Amino acid sequence: MNYPNLYIVGAPKAGTTSLYHYLSQHPDITIPDKEPRFFIKDSIQNISEADPIKTYLLRSSVLDELAYTNLYDNKSEKIKCDASTQYLYHHSEVIPKIQQLKDGNSPKILILLRNPIDRAFSNYSHISSTFENFSFDKAIKQEAIRRQKGFNSFWFYIGLSTYADSVRAYKDSFDNVKVILFE
Repeated sequence: MNYPNLYIVGAPKAGTTSLYHYLSQHPDITIPDKEPRFFIKDSIQNISEADPIKTYLLRSSVLDELAYTNLYDNKSEKIKCDASTQYLYHHSEVIPKIQQLKDGNSPKILILLRNPIDRAFSNYSHISSTFENFSFDKAIKQEAIRRQKGFNSFWFYIGLSTYADSVRAYKDSFDNVKVILFE
């Protein structure tokens, strides 16, 4: 089975889509899909029915291991990348799964960070165009309630913008971690 050797783990709304597009143009890099979310499949499958984006996440995520490894099979590029931005927030679920795949080589980890307030508001703006019914202030106040109700972490505007523990966990777990600031 073929797994990536480069992971762009987040944060959402911190320039990861642009980086994905730039890297996908390089002849030695393959990034078959942005956001396969395979290593958070357990969290995705356990999202509450109350979450309006659950159906989208189930449909757009790669939840089967064979389907995931097929994204990287028969690829000749030196670098195989998984760009799933929620991996940063879900570090305690993701890191052990990636570590199990090590074949003596530590994968490279890219973490993109953005001013936390700007990132949170960009995240809110993305969702508010279709799903968010609250003002930014009220939506932030809904975060704890949404967490208790089992919503997907993309609704956690503040939670996704608190980076220290997640970055530390990746730096403590892998040899090759690069942090890039959006600004």
